[in-house]
Amino acid sequence: MDDLDLDLDLGDREKTRIFKPKIHRPLGDINIKYSNAADMAKGIGLPKKDTRLFSIIPGNFIFGDLIEAFVVENNLNVQDIKISTLSMSEANVDSLANLINGGYADDLSLILSSYFFQHEKFKMVRYIYEELDGPHNKFQLAVAACHVKMCIIKTQGNGHYVFHGSANLRSSDCLEQFVVEESKDLFSFTNEWMVKVIMEYKTINKDLRGTKLWGVLQKQGQAEVGAHGKKVQRQKKESPQEKNNSWEV
Repeated sequence: MDDLDLDLDLGDREKTRIFKPKIHRPLGDINIKYSNAADMAKGIGLPKKDTRLFSIIPGNFIFGDLIEAFVVENNLNVQDIKISTLSMSEANVDSLANLINGGYADDLSLILSSYFFQHEKFKMVRYIYEELDGPHNKFQLAVAACHVKMCIIKTQGNGHYVFHGSANLRSSDCLEQFVVEESKDLFSFTNEWMVKVIMEYKTINKDLRGTKLWGVLQKQGQAEVGAHGKKVQRQKKESPQEKNNSWEV
């Protein structure tokens, strides 16, 4: 943002009343750290039932890292996590992959803005599919005209956590506000509309496939062979010409 032109020409008024905005100096990647998100997650802890925490956060960590840190630092067994964001980065994808591959999340759905999808379909979107849509079949990506920035988490221990605020998953290097609360009612309300969006705008066919499909076909084949064998056996026993023969199925 160093090349942002903030010069104004307001004549005498600029000299007497109006000040030029100060130029923001970016923090730089070296100052945007996961450890900052981890420290905040430790400070948040696990909100008690029906409580709310409001925060103004700096730009020195990626908001998506806070979601990962919240789960990892509290060692949560997440039954379901749904995220809606306008944009995201490779670091965000890696963070979500950590939750899936680390066994923290049983199911993860992402609602991504159609604007971002259109502009990143040959780069970031490909990376999302490559890293998150694995044989575990735990991931779904929906693409819609959506500007909502929320994350909802349901744990095996019946926790219902909702994150919402101004921040996208990736860092903006700006002040942001967010709220995290434990609320079954808010979770249920948010989950209801998210499910509708995901079902309508999903991009991954999660029907049976690969080894899972082959396993089903094998079981079905074995059942049919077994049924056929029993039928043949009964027919042979009922046939006078073959009553002295023994059959093995």
